[in-house]
Amino acid sequence: MSIGERLKLKFLPVPNTKCDECKKHREIEVDISQATVTFPEGHERKVKLTEKIGLMLKDPEAKIMHEFESARKSNDLSDLLRIIWKCVDYVYDEDTLTSSKDVPLEDGVKFLESLKSVQFKEIEHFFKTLPKLHLKVPIKCTKCDFEDTYVLDKLDDFFA
Repeated sequence: MSIGERLKLKFLPVPNTKCDECKKHREIEVDISQATVTFPEGHERKVKLTEKIGLMLKDPEAKIMHEFESARKSNDLSDLLRIIWKCVDYVYDEDTLTSSKDVPLEDGVKFLESLKSVQFKEIEHFFKTLPKLHLKVPIKCTKCDFEDTYVLDKLDDFFA
């Protein structure tokens, strides 16, 4: 197992406990190579916006997903649209394919801003159905009978 496969997690104290050990913060090292990837049903990279126009999206790298989650939590629409445009591989219509690399970022953002809410929901579906890491972490106190299992399944759980 390499160093990159180990992750140190910090857990808060167990609430309302009499156990001195459970009242402490604890750090646990887990093997993230044991994480599984879940593939939600209906994940499609091709997003049809109209009968003639669509997008081909690419699954974002971890860094971009972290930016996406931060922008989503802060409700910063302009940042969110910039990040979404980074996930566009190309735009297509009946006759052409236009690589997102050939479109200035601000023009790509304007294109996304022009979409109707029903069209944007299709893009939103892409992000909601991205594959996810999933890892169960058993926690057991050495001093009392406290046991629990924490589930890591958000990107921030692994990289925060």
